[in-house]
Amino acid sequence: MTTKQYQKRPTSEEAIKELKNLLGERFSTEVGDLKKHGNDKSHLPAFDPDGVAYPESTEEVAEVMKICKKYKVVVIPYGVGSSLEGHTSALFGGIHVDTSHMKKVIRFSKPDMDITVEAGLLKTELEKWLKEKDCFFGVDPGSESTVGGWCATGASGTMTVKYGTLRDNVLNLTVVLEDGRILKTANRARKSSSGYDLTHLFMGSEGTLGIITEITLKVYQIPKAVSAGSCCFPTVRNCTEAVTEIVQSSLGSLARCEFLNVKAIQAVNKLFETDYTEKPSLFLEFHGNTIEQVESVKDKLAEIVNNHKAEGFQFTSDEEKRKIMWKCRHSAYYASIKLRPKSKLLVTDVCVPISNLPNIIVETEEDFVKEGLSCPIVGHVYDGNFHVMCPIYDEEEVIIERLNSRLVKRAIKYEGTCSGEHGVGYGKMDYALQEHGEVFMDISKQIKKAFDPENRLNPGKIFN
Repeated sequence: MTTKQYQKRPTSEEAIKELKNLLGERFSTEVGDLKKHGNDKSHLPAFDPDGVAYPESTEEVAEVMKICKKYKVVVIPYGVGSSLEGHTSALFGGIHVDTSHMKKVIRFSKPDMDITVEAGLLKTELEKWLKEKDCFFGVDPGSESTVGGWCATGASGTMTVKYGTLRDNVLNLTVVLEDGRILKTANRARKSSSGYDLTHLFMGSEGTLGIITEITLKVYQIPKAVSAGSCCFPTVRNCTEAVTEIVQSSLGSLARCEFLNVKAIQAVNKLFETDYTEKPSLFLEFHGNTIEQVESVKDKLAEIVNNHKAEGFQFTSDEEKRKIMWKCRHSAYYASIKLRPKSKLLVTDVCVPISNLPNIIVETEEDFVKEGLSCPIVGHVYDGNFHVMCPIYDEEEVIIERLNSRLVKRAIKYEGTCSGEHGVGYGKMDYALQEHGEVFMDISKQIKKAFDPENRLNPGKIFN
C-alpha cells in the first residue's frame, strides 16, 4: 500500500505544558502511549498523536478544547481503538482525547426505559450494569467498544432487526464543541419536532464536528423467552434469497438474522472446534414474552427456508447452544485472522437494499475467489449489510485494494452505501463523492466549516 504523506501540524510545547498543568499525569507524551493510540484494528498505516489527554468529565474535555483552540492544536477523540477505517489516526499530529476515564452511569430511568452514560463506558460494562436492572441495550455492536465510539462512527449490530440501529436508539448527546462550549442536542422526549435534529447530525460525524461526552440511550426489558435457529443452504444465492423472503414475511419475534458463508463457518469451526455444516448458513434469534410466542414462528420460518433448499434446520431454546452460536458469530474477526497466521485483517463494510443483497454477495464472493482470496463473509443481512473479512499479507495489499474498490463501487451501483456501520475514516474517504454527489459534499463541507472553522477536529476524515 502506498502511504499518503500528510503535513504535520506540530503541537506546541506551550500547549503541552498547559495540558499537563490541567491534567497532571493524565496527559501523556510517553512513546508507548503514543504508539498504542496511533494503531487501531484496521489494515491502514498508523499515525501517532503528539500527546494523549485522559479527561474525567465533560467539563475537563471543555477545558482541554479551550487550550487546544488557544494554540490551534488538532484534536481527535479516542475510545478503545477498535475502529476499522483509520478514524483515530493522527494524520496531521495533534492530541487524542481518550475517554477511558469517563465511564459513569449518570442517570437511569426504569419508567422511561432510558439511561445516560459517559462516552468511555464499554459495551460489556453497559451490559453488566443493565442486566442488574433486568434490562439490556438492543443494538449489540460486535466488538468490545465504547458507547461514544458507537455514536461517533454510526455503529450498528446484530439486533437491528427488532430493535433498530444505533441512530434509532439515541435520545440525545452532550457534545463539546471546538471552542469548549458544551452542547446538549435534545431533551429525553421520545419524539420532538422542535428545531434542527442535531443529535443525528453528530451521529457518525467521527469527531469532525465535536467530541461526544455523554449519551442518552433507549433500553429494553430483557425478553422472558429467547430461542435460536440455524440452517444451511447449498449456495450463497439460496441463502440470501431466503433472507429476502424472511424480510417480507415480518416475523415479529425475529431479533437477529446473521449470514456466514462457507469460509466463515470453516473459520469458526477451526477456532472453536464446533461442527457446523460447512455451507452458507443463517444464524437466527427470536425474542418474546413466552416460549409459545417465540416458537409460533417456527413453522413459518421452516417453510420459508425450505422453499430455498435449506438443510439441517434447527430451532432451540437451549441457552448454552445459543451462547456458543453467538460467540462464534461475534468472534468471526478473530477466527478469520487465525485462518492465515501472522496476517492482518481487512474488514469491508457495505450495505445495499435487501432486494440487491443476493446479487452483490454472489458477485463479491466470485470476485475475491478469482483473485485467489477466498475470504469469510458475514453480515447483518436482514438490513442488507455485510462484511468481507480478508486476512492478508503485505504483498497482497495491492490486490485487496483493488477488490475493496470494486466492492464499494458495486454497492453504490446497487443503490447502497460504502459503509453500513463502520464509518468512513480516511479508509473510505475517496468514495464519498461517488456515493453522495457534489451537492451533498458541498453542504457537508459547509457544516464542517461552521462547527470547525480552523479544521482542527479530526482533519482528513470523511472528506478532504
